Amino acid sequence: MNNIRTKLGKILVSVFKRERMFVFEHDTDICFLGKPKIRLKVDLVKEKDISEIVKTFKDFGKKAKERFKLGHLCFGAKADGKYVHLKWVAFNESYVGEIDRKIHIGPTEAYLYDSYTLPEYRGLGITSAVMKKTVRYLSDMGIKKIYAIVRYDNYPMLRVKEKEGARKIGTILYTKILGIKFYKIMAQTEEDRKKLTEMFLK
Repeated sequence: MNNIRTKLGKILVSVFKRERMFVFEHDTDICFLGKPKIRLKVDLVKEKDISEIVKTFKDFGKKAKERFKLGHLCFGAKADGKYVHLKWVAFNESYVGEIDRKIHIGPTEAYLYDSYTLPEYRGLGITSAVMKKTVRYLSDMGIKKIYAIVRYDNYPMLRVKEKEGARKIGTILYTKILGIKFYKIMAQTEEDRKKLTEMFLK
């Protein structure tokens, strides 16, 4: 029965798909308050650490190798002797699977994506701790602006963005009907519209 539902779901998605994504902008002079509620080790994850990552993030090895090859950075948090959170950073351009399109950003900008905390470690301030380290590292690199894309119904991550002081610059509506893709941008300001157009529609 589950197999039938899975196959039916894939067929429906191939015929019709709609996504609504919020785009957030961070400055790298963000001030983070508070500390994580558990003992953490937060640092830049290196390619040599892949074997350790897959101990808790199963089937992640190939994906991680591809991302490191593209020059993406990974920041992680370890607790109880294992990785419990990962956050990825891309530069220049990167593929955004949810909207089946690339994001294009400038030389002093970065794109945060695929931030994930193991369920049993959520609500402990880990995401903010890793974000603090990430922002500091990117600022030292000369990055001025950081962007993130969050699905409209991902309420935990939306709350995180609010706590971080990120500004929602707009919404991307993506619709696919019989393989034909449609994109619509709704921006907060005219300046934001120009930025979103440069990022996604050029």
